[in-house]
Amino acid sequence: MKRVLIILSVILFFSCSKSPEDKANVLIKEYISKYLYIPDSYDPVETTIDSAFSPNDDPVIYDAIMDAYELAEELEKINQEIESAKSSMAIWSDAYSEYSRHNYNKAKQEYEEYSQMKEKLEEKYDLMEKNNEELGEKLEKQGKKFIGFKAIHTYRAKNRKGDIVFGKHYFLFDEDMKNIIATYDMDSDDYKIYEQALSQ
Repeated sequence: MKRVLIILSVILFFSCSKSPEDKANVLIKEYISKYLYIPDSYDPVETTIDSAFSPNDDPVIYDAIMDAYELAEELEKINQEIESAKSSMAIWSDAYSEYSRHNYNKAKQEYEEYSQMKEKLEEKYDLMEKNNEELGEKLEKQGKKFIGFKAIHTYRAKNRKGDIVFGKHYFLFDEDMKNIIATYDMDSDDYKIYEQALSQ
């Protein structure tokens, strides 16, 4: 019985003494393997761990930036549709055939619909800006606060064609390194937009 207790205590000691990098790699492998075409091909290259602090590392910042960007993109598309409808109205406004009147009325209806959509999106954008300002003030008042650990992880794996490709992900973990709070594909367009917004 004494020998069993000693063995258990040794196991517990080594399981509890895992480095942050070891803990991170276990969680990272489990996460990434779920999304790979060939999970067995996963080959970690490097993991760099650092402490994460709010506000800079808080995922709410990423979400706020991406929501604002997506809404701005949507507004841009609506503006393009409005300009296109206005151009069509101008083209068909001086024509007198039934076909021309039909096209003019169609363009006018599109213009009115897109204008209403734009108005609603602008209201939504104004509310988002207000909320983001309040969030910024709250985070600034809160000051620098430890929120867990972050890691940049690079790896190799096979894609669906069987070719070996590299991946690079950002991970945010809780304070106990037991859970992944957020993760981002650092090669994605979204993450590049996020980085660009932070650098401004």
